[in-house]
Amino acid sequence: MKMLRRGRQNEQDAVENSSSNGGARLEKKASSETTGAPWKVPLLLLIILIISCWVYPSDSESNQAERPVQVTAKLPPTLKIAADENLFDCHHVNATCHYFRPLSFFQHGKGQSYFSILTELGAESVNLPRMTHFSRGTELALATHYNETSADDSRHPLFGYLPIDVTFFHLRKTGGTTIHHAIGHLVKYIKSRGGVAQVKRHSTCRSVLRDKCIAEAHQQLNQIYNHQQEESTLSKHVVFAVVRDPVSRFLSAMGQAMTDRPRLRDLCLDETSANTTIKCVLQHLQEHGLKTDVHFCPMAVNLYVLMRNFNVQVALFEKKLHLESLLVYFGTSSHLHMRDRSKAEYTNSELLSQLSVKDLDDSMIRVICELYQVDVVMMKSIGLDVPLCGTNRRG
Repeated sequence: MKMLRRGRQNEQDAVENSSSNGGARLEKKASSETTGAPWKVPLLLLIILIISCWVYPSDSESNQAERPVQVTAKLPPTLKIAADENLFDCHHVNATCHYFRPLSFFQHGKGQSYFSILTELGAESVNLPRMTHFSRGTELALATHYNETSADDSRHPLFGYLPIDVTFFHLRKTGGTTIHHAIGHLVKYIKSRGGVAQVKRHSTCRSVLRDKCIAEAHQQLNQIYNHQQEESTLSKHVVFAVVRDPVSRFLSAMGQAMTDRPRLRDLCLDETSANTTIKCVLQHLQEHGLKTDVHFCPMAVNLYVLMRNFNVQVALFEKKLHLESLLVYFGTSSHLHMRDRSKAEYTNSELLSQLSVKDLDDSMIRVICELYQVDVVMMKSIGLDVPLCGTNRRG
């Protein structure tokens, strides 16, 4: 009996020893896994973060499908409203814009003597300028997001004063891509605050469906013209564009045309001499006309081609003087510059990226002003100065 009890006691001790040894081994194993692989913890956190981002996409990702344009600007700052209230009222005492009617200019105004240029350029086949149309809801949805009675009285500068419909005519080489991005970003901002807004960009009608494209553009212009006849300021359809000094615009157009057209680049580009390059391009344009490339087309011609049968009123702003104000008005940085052609990714020539008015002599400036005489007359007719094409530089 004593031997039986001793045997059972030995079995019990063996089981306890086995359990304690097993627990020790498990603790030792867990300890070694924790101390031997410290990378597993941050890896686990990273996996959790990735899953959470996939399940809960960011605001920019969730809105990507409904946004017709890519927006790269930062969210607009909160700005005061009062300073921008009358931006598009060109009759206001502090107005920075100038009204212009392309149809009246060419048919009844100072542009009559330049009407032949429309035929020379083949106006029927000129690509239409792009149109960016912004529209918003009539309700002031942002008022629920900002406290109008707060001490700083700060909210987005637009929503209370911007007309319901605004159309921007993108004249080439006048900062249009930058403005288009600013408008697209404004739409995103308004939507993020619970407002209703959208942006639509009309094409340049370069496709095989050109006739249908032009018909749609003219239908929209007809609606714009009808809206402009209404007396209500809020419902009036605002149309604006940016113009630029013809000389600096030519240099910008030249840089892009030579980047896009290898034949012109091979013909004229001399990386050792801006003077030689510019003279070659000017001679080519004098011999073959401004239809060499769409970016050389005069601004006045672009406006007329777009609104040929509609005497739409356009608010014109000058790029150098007013572009920054427009960008701030649309809620983005005044220093935003899309497709900066002084950067390598937008040009294939260091010389073309650095072209400036300093590279021109008086004879070159005179030729440029003659080529763009219709733009000079258009700008002067509405009160914009064109100093490089003054009589003292063309005598």
